[in-house]
Amino acid sequence: MKLAGCYASTDLSWLRLITESGTQSWRAPDGISDVGEGDPTTARGLRKTADEAARWVAQQPSSRKRLGAVVLDVDESLCVWLKAASSAAPVLTSAMRKRGEDWGDVGAAWTVEPLVAQTPARKRPFKRSKTTGEAAKGSSGVAALNIPDALIRLWLDGLDRSGVRVDAVMTLWHAMAQAEAPAGGQEGARPGMRAIVLVEEERLTWAWADGADLLTGGVVALESAPTPEPSPDSREQPVGESLSPIERASRRLSLDWLSWGSQLGASPSRAVVVGPAPGARQLRSALKLMLPDLEFVEVERADPAAWVISSAMDRRVWLVPSEAQSRTCLTRLTTRPTRAVRARYMWMALALGLLAAAAAGVGWRVNSLAHAWQTEAENRYSQARQAALNRFPALQGTRNIVMALEGEYQKVATQKPFEPPPPPPPIFDEISRVLDLLGSHESVRLQRMDLEQGRGGDLQFTVPDERLGVQLLIELSPEGSPVKWERRANNNLERQLSLVGVWR
Repeated sequence: MKLAGCYASTDLSWLRLITESGTQSWRAPDGISDVGEGDPTTARGLRKTADEAARWVAQQPSSRKRLGAVVLDVDESLCVWLKAASSAAPVLTSAMRKRGEDWGDVGAAWTVEPLVAQTPARKRPFKRSKTTGEAAKGSSGVAALNIPDALIRLWLDGLDRSGVRVDAVMTLWHAMAQAEAPAGGQEGARPGMRAIVLVEEERLTWAWADGADLLTGGVVALESAPTPEPSPDSREQPVGESLSPIERASRRLSLDWLSWGSQLGASPSRAVVVGPAPGARQLRSALKLMLPDLEFVEVERADPAAWVISSAMDRRVWLVPSEAQSRTCLTRLTTRPTRAVRARYMWMALALGLLAAAAAGVGWRVNSLAHAWQTEAENRYSQARQAALNRFPALQGTRNIVMALEGEYQKVATQKPFEPPPPPPPIFDEISRVLDLLGSHESVRLQRMDLEQGRGGDLQFTVPDERLGVQLLIELSPEGSPVKWERRANNNLERQLSLVGVWR
């Protein structure tokens, strides 16, 4: 479902809500907007006008608490060619002041917005593009819109307080540039530079567009000047006697187009004339005589402004790309902060405050831990120093005890590593084993037994017979015994055995 669009005058004397079902109108009550300049209630009356207008829009069911676009009337607006060192808004505002414009109207605060080329959709954050004005030095000039938007800003704030969301704010010239006009009998916009003219009751509103981008625009009033009476002595008819208001306005329009064509260095190749059948046809014929090379397309509409706004709402060009562009909408009013934005900033500030408090708490805790760790490190260092001095008394009075300990460590590291001695042989166990074995035979008499660590041992004993001697010799040297006992080579006695032991 298409969103509603609101067509408003810059002084909020009237509003028109344009929807799919039709158009609804509102006019400021008498005594509110028409306040004398010397009346002290002027500011109060203007504020009341803005509040009444916002309340009326919010109460309309067709608005559904959201407006696709707010289109400002251009009756009090200007599109001028300015030459300045930059196309930034403050520089252009200063240039407008130098032109001698009247900036003292009651309740009127004029905004200057340059019609610059679109900036790239992808750009570095917080880096201004050259087309936005800061780097436009040396340019010959720029087309700029001069709009009285003080009451409009108050009205937009009132809509925001009433919960009505506005997607974009633009002038009627922007809407004309974005409207899709029939071309060659087919619906749809043809590419290239074109002119759009709205034939209204008291004026001609025109705009130049390149695609959906507004290049310039203007207004020509339809003045119905009285026909001068011929002199009784003159037989010639007065000049311009047979010209209609539209034909007279077409001459001024053609002069404006020639002037803007020389400023921009280009002119449209075709023109779309929108309006009631008689007026649109008459303007087309008049312009065709003065601009024969221009291709004309006539669109018959009883309400040309409503048709243009409805067509612009169908296209919604200002939403693509996501960044607002001055050639598709009024960027300052479109990006004006709303309650949601202010609330988001407030919550972000609150979150940052809480985060800062949490960071301060963490910092205090870390500082306390760092102090405790530093104290513990100093205690450990003192203990280690005292232990080193107790171990190495020669280090007393040393300035750098760490270097002294490293020197001692190097001395120890260069020494031959300690090798533990081999385990002692089980002398006692072997003596006990031999004595137990010999003691188990009552007839055996031990005469001598020597057992040493390195040399081995000697064992002499007597047996009653040779058979027992052989048996004992076998039992004294079983597998796994620490000493191997063998009979001496010169031992020839049968009953007296002399053995020698060798450690295994």
